[in-house]
Amino acid sequence: MKKINGLLLGLGFLGAVSAMAGESVAETSSYRGKPRVGVQAGLNFDSATTPSQINASTKTGFTVGAVFDLPIGTLFSISPEINYSRRGFDLVNAGGIKASVASHSIEVPVFAKIGFGDEIRPYFFAGPMGVWNISNELTGDIGKTGKSISYDPRTFDLAAVGGVGVDIGPVFASARVNFGLIDIDNRSADWRSRGFKLIAGLKL
Repeated sequence: MKKINGLLLGLGFLGAVSAMAGESVAETSSYRGKPRVGVQAGLNFDSATTPSQINASTKTGFTVGAVFDLPIGTLFSISPEINYSRRGFDLVNAGGIKASVASHSIEVPVFAKIGFGDEIRPYFFAGPMGVWNISNELTGDIGKTGKSISYDPRTFDLAAVGGVGVDIGPVFASARVNFGLIDIDNRSADWRSRGFKLIAGLKL
């Protein structure tokens, strides 16, 4: 039920933003070169690289947060964000034992962006992202017996992120991928985060 509610929340927000896009094109030029702040929401599709005897499959979550645009000239800008994300993945090992990981996380990416155009402004962005896991929910057979899946999540993660997006006046949408740069398990060097996000929002 939580997964369905998260999907409905994200899809509802994306639909509302898309409906506003047609009314926003005429306002685009007034935002060029000015610092902007906005809100955003979207869907996460997270997984992880794992030891060879364990397979991870994608779990769908959601993200909400704030975004800032700090222009440097007409093409470039720096764009920090702060987001709350519901992240996680499902696990199964060679013996068929299953488990699930769900995390409540604060994500702080800082992106360098390059954009083109005026009324409709596509852009590319990339940068690092720090992740602080406020809490981790581990369900199934994780660390309970000798036959269980061994996973002890760390509190902090660091990832490299890259993506594309488009601004249409105050409305924007983006797609991004992230790849973990450090181990996310306290007991093994074989675990790295990875994921994909679809995000939309409004900037003033």
